[in-house]
Amino acid sequence: MNGRWRDQSTAGSENSDELRTAQSSVETAESAHRQTLSSETGLRVVQQILAHESSVLSVEELSYRNTETGSRTIDDHLRELAEADIVERRSAVNCPNDLPNTYWAVTPRGVALLDDLGFYDEVEVLATADDALARTDRIERIESFAGRPTAETGP
Repeated sequence: MNGRWRDQSTAGSENSDELRTAQSSVETAESAHRQTLSSETGLRVVQQILAHESSVLSVEELSYRNTETGSRTIDDHLRELAEADIVERRSAVNCPNDLPNTYWAVTPRGVALLDDLGFYDEVEVLATADDALARTDRIERIESFAGRPTAETGP
C-alpha cells in the first residue's frame, strides 16, 4: 500500500474514533438527562408544570402543590432540570415585590423526554386534579397576576 493511502486510512480511523467519542458523550448526556427526569420529585414537578392551565409555575406554586417537599428542594430540582434543558426559567413583567418574579416552563425537549419515558399521558389526569385543587388567596393572587409569563412568551 502506498504511503498516501495509509495516511488517509489513519486519518479516517482517527475521525471514526472522534465520532464514536462524540456519540458516546451524547448518549451519556442523554442518559443523565433521563435520570434527572426520572427522579420522583423532578418528574412530578415537570408534570405539574404541564398540568397547569398556564404551563408555567413558580417555586411557591410548586411548593403549595408538594407540601411534603421543601421549596429549596424544589428549586434545586428545577435548576438540575434546567441544566438538562428539560425546563427553562421565565420572568414576570412588572412584578410587584410581594409576588414571585421567576416561573418555570417545560421545554420541547422536556416534553419529548417525558413522552419517551411514558409519563406524558399522566399530565391530563394531573390537569383535572390541578383544576380541582383548593387554592389559598395568595396562590389565587399569583395565578391571576397579569404579568405572569406564559409558555409562549419564552425565557
